[in-house]
Amino acid sequence: EMAKILNHPRVYGFLHVPVQSASDSVLMDMKREYCIDDFKKVVDFLKEKVPGVTIATDLICGFPGETEGDFQETVELVKLYRFPSLFINQFYPRPGTPAAKMEQVPAHVKKQRTKELSQLFHSYNPYDHE
Repeated sequence: EMAKILNHPRVYGFLHVPVQSASDSVLMDMKREYCIDDFKKVVDFLKEKVPGVTIATDLICGFPGETEGDFQETVELVKLYRFPSLFINQFYPRPGTPAAKMEQVPAHVKKQRTKELSQLFHSYNPYDHE
């Protein structure tokens, strides 16, 4: 249904599909009800059925428990899809939430991961491969 709507001549082919992380273990810790394969299936389907569709996504750097390996999975996702619109945020523990009680990733690590993703995003022209 979404592909049908996005293919309508009066609709701009843009969809914001927030993923937050490309690591299934981080997504599980975030209590998300999807895995990275679910996200990829949606994006791949839309790219196939809606020529020229623009997919935007959100990423969170430094969710509690995020390892360097988890982060690298997110880097690889960005390299794979070269999102033309990417919202990158550092995790901030909101008081009273379960995540605020979890062991936090050090601030300097969150900052470095955010910087690395931002540099990756600015290193490519997302429309070169279309």
